[in-house]
Amino acid sequence: MAQEGYRVGVDVGGTFTDLICITPDGQVLMDKTPTTPDDQSVGVLAAVARLAATFGLSPKAFCGTLEAFVHGTTTADNTMIEMSGAATGLLATEGHRDEIELRRDHKEEIWDPAAPPPHPIARRRARIAIPERCDFEGNVVMALDEEAVRRGVRRLQKLGVESIVVETPTFDGELLGAGAVVKGPAFIGEPFTVVVLAPTDVAVLDEHGNYDITIGSA
Repeated sequence: MAQEGYRVGVDVGGTFTDLICITPDGQVLMDKTPTTPDDQSVGVLAAVARLAATFGLSPKAFCGTLEAFVHGTTTADNTMIEMSGAATGLLATEGHRDEIELRRDHKEEIWDPAAPPPHPIARRRARIAIPERCDFEGNVVMALDEEAVRRGVRRLQKLGVESIVVETPTFDGELLGAGAVVKGPAFIGEPFTVVVLAPTDVAVLDEHGNYDITIGSA
C-alpha cells in the first residue's frame, strides 16, 4: 500500500530529542533538538516545528499531513540506570519491609556468590513497617494502625523522601480492595502536604505477588 502522508517518529532521550521522518515519496529525514526536562513536550514540538519548516509548512499544517506519529522515550530507563528519580519511601505491612530486596530469590549471576544485588529503589531506613494484616480472602485480621502510618510519614519526611509507596496487605488482599489498602492513601496527605503519594500499587500493576506490585509502584 502506498504511503499517503508523512510518518514521523520521535524519541525523547536524556540529552537530545531525536526525530525521523519518512516522506510520501520515500525520503528519510533525521533531526534532533535539545531535550527539555521540565516539560518534554516542548522539545518534541520544537523538533516537529523544525521538520515542518523543512517543507515550508507551519507545525499545525504539517501535523495535518501526518499518516503516523510514533513517540518513544528512554527517560524511565535513564532514571533507573542512574537512580536519579525522586527519593522514595515505602510503607509496608509489618513483616514485609524487606521484600524489595529479597525479591523472588532471583540472582542475576548464579555462578558468582559475591555478585552484588541490584540497589533497592527505597533504601532500608526509608522502608517503614506498619502493623496491619489481611487474610487470604481479603478480610481484615488486624486493623491498620493509623498512628503508625503518621509516625512513619514523619520519619520519611525527615529523611527527605519525596514519594511514598503504600504496599498492600499480603497475599490476595491486594486484589480485593480491603479497608487497610483504601484508608492508607486517604489520610497520609494531611497534614503532610509536601509528601507526594504514589498511587496504591494495585492501580499500577494488578497482579499476584507482593514483590511485583511493590516494585511496580516504586
